[in-house]
Amino acid sequence: MKNTAKFILDLTWVCLFIVLFPLVATASEGEVTFSELAKEANIVIRSEETVFTVHSLSSGTTRFKTTITILNENGNNRAKLYVPYDKLSKVNYVKGTSFDKVGKKIKSLKNSDLKDVSYMNDFSLFEDNRLKIANLEYNIYPYTVEFEYEVTSRNMMFYPRWRPQDQENLSVEKATFEVLMPTGMKLRYLESNLLKKAEVSNTGPQERYLWEVKNLKPVETEPYGPSFEELVPQVLTAPTEFEVDGYKGSMATWKDLGIWQNKLNQGRDVLPQETVQKLKQLTANAKDPEEKVRLVYDYLQGKTRYVSIQLGIGGWQPFEANFVDTKGYGDCKALTNYTKAMLQAVGVNSIYALIKAGDDVADIKTDFPSSQFNHVILCVPMPQDTMWLECTSQTEAAGYNGTNTGDRHALLITPEGANLLKPPSTKQLITSRSEV
Repeated sequence: MKNTAKFILDLTWVCLFIVLFPLVATASEGEVTFSELAKEANIVIRSEETVFTVHSLSSGTTRFKTTITILNENGNNRAKLYVPYDKLSKVNYVKGTSFDKVGKKIKSLKNSDLKDVSYMNDFSLFEDNRLKIANLEYNIYPYTVEFEYEVTSRNMMFYPRWRPQDQENLSVEKATFEVLMPTGMKLRYLESNLLKKAEVSNTGPQERYLWEVKNLKPVETEPYGPSFEELVPQVLTAPTEFEVDGYKGSMATWKDLGIWQNKLNQGRDVLPQETVQKLKQLTANAKDPEEKVRLVYDYLQGKTRYVSIQLGIGGWQPFEANFVDTKGYGDCKALTNYTKAMLQAVGVNSIYALIKAGDDVADIKTDFPSSQFNHVILCVPMPQDTMWLECTSQTEAAGYNGTNTGDRHALLITPEGANLLKPPSTKQLITSRSEV
């Protein structure tokens, strides 16, 4: 609380100084004054601490604490805190306090102030994702908010991504990221745009990794320039060994991650014999494998619809092919697995492929094996080319690969594990077809 009072007094002095006198730099060499950080900013993060503690292959805790000064109405988004959780995680506590420009407390959060809402995306029928929301918005500027929370997770497939400067017109006075690993468990990480690399030390039962940034001025992107992610400090972390809902795995390599996905998919591609016979009759007169693919894909589009249901390990494990065949619906994993099973029934080999979907999204970090995917499509190798099937669509033509999944790497889940392959972009497809 003493540090908070000091931040508020600093801010009040700066505001008065700007009003009464021209701006004068008062920092020693290598330092930055608060007034310099506030220039061109809507928000200044005064301090931020993120501590991620790994307890075992299957559990970990994230503790987060921050003090943020909101300079104008464009910074009000940071006066709200969103803490996600699901079936595999628990929010232990959420705290918050706000202060006016002279350091007087405005409000302290009570448990009754927290909203707890469903956190479903716009394409899912049902998910177990939820949000706790804390709101400390105020309408007299500047003002300062403090937030603190702790979350325990039983999903160790995902370790945190640390990006303290995560939007434009935001400055950071000081931020730290600490990871505590049991001795003997290896942390994998990828650093970018950091002046100072990780400090690594051993405290006996734990290996400690610490990152720190100070005095980050606002960053703005330019048309046709590098993306925001390429300009700001960032640390990606990932496990070597992990466990989710009883399924142990490794992501030391892409092959290892594929072996884990294979465990989830194993035995879920069995179709009723009646359906197998129907598919064989459907494709009996097909002149080549590509025509078989198109006939099966048309059958899929006429029989099924896309319904997203994401619960626990079901976020990564597909429904059984028999379920989709009977019910007529499934999510991207289930429909892809079902299509793969149908093609297998008519003698066409295909490959279940994880991909990062979305228009204008960056490709995955191919040199950092980790769970960077949010979608599944089907890869069908052909003698002359490779077909890619978007099994959730009832309208797209077989082999069409649009901007949602084109021109980025997919992880092909093979019997031996996995490997990376890049589907073509829409432009490449148009060019290749025009040359035929």
